[in-house]
Order: sequence, then C-alpha cells, then structure tokens
Amino acid sequence: MERGVGKTSILVEINNRLLRESTTFDHVIWVTASEDLNVKKLQKDIAREVGLSFNDEDDEMTRAAQLLEAFLRKFRFVLVIDDLWEAFPFEVIGIPFPGALCKVTIPTRSTTVCRVMETMREIEVSVLFEEEAWSLFKQKVGDEVLASPRLQAVAKNVSKECGAVPQAIVTAFLKHDVVGTHFGPFK
Repeated sequence: MERGVGKTSILVEINNRLLRESTTFDHVIWVTASEDLNVKKLQKDIAREVGLSFNDEDDEMTRAAQLLEAFLRKFRFVLVIDDLWEAFPFEVIGIPFPGALCKVTIPTRSTTVCRVMETMREIEVSVLFEEEAWSLFKQKVGDEVLASPRLQAVAKNVSKECGAVPQAIVTAFLKHDVVGTHFGPFK
C-alpha cells in the first residue's frame, strides 16, 4: 500500500463509529506500533488500553500470558494495531488468534506483513482516479464554494495538486477554511 493514502484516517473513522454504534463488540482498542517493532512497548500500550499494568520485572512471556487472560475476559473486541511494519506471532504479544469474538485490524504498507500474519482479508487503499478525487474534493468544500466559476477552477487545480491522494485532499480542505470565507461585500 502506498504512503499517505489515508489508511489511518479510514481506520480512525471506523474506530469512532465502532465506539459510538457497535453492538457487536464490547471493546475497541487502538494502539500504534512503529517501524522498529518493540514487543515490550506494544505489550505495555495494549495493556494500558485494557486496564492492565505489568511489574517491571515481568518478562515477555509473562506479559503475553497476562494480556491473553485480559483479552479473554473482554469477550468481544476489535484491536487496531496501526502503523505496523513488521509481522509478529499473535501469541508473542498475548493476542488471541482472531475469530468470531476477536478482530484484529492492521493498517500497513506491507502486503508481506498481512500474509505472514495470515490476515483473512487484505484491502488495498490506493490513490483515487482524477474523477474520484474531484468528487471527494467537491464533497469536502461544498456546493456554495463551487458555484463561482473562478473558484471552481482554483478548486480543480488544488484537487490535482493533491495528486489524487485522499488524505492530501482532506488535509487540504481542513487546512484551508474555504467554506467559511465570505467573498461578497461585507455588511
């Protein structure tokens, strides 16, 4: 998967919807890995999210057993491990193997990570076609901004400059308060 296409942004939206609306899962847990996978840090981050703390002298296997026990008590949960660059066995961290009551989502740039971790499904997020990029941009800025032919030309240029990358389009919109700008005479 490409960099900057909005994998994390998409998952943030899914995470927020699950937190607001899910009756399927009792818990939604979000942690961020890093380019250099640090098992101890990942275990501690997950533990904090499930309300667990470790002793400083606990080794990797003890932490994994405690996490597994905590997960099994949580019943139905979704675990998002964002920005994962390196595959790892679930049991090393203490994550139960995903099934009906446990879902693990891994946004990553690497299809190899997905395959090694035996994901059930891979969803590729890529850049948009020019028409899709323009449609997303129009959705974000609104019809009132695009009513002016002059502004529409500028908006099309901004959309093209974003290179059809969804995250860039949304970020461009968020950084420039076009909708709140008044172009008529002040009263």
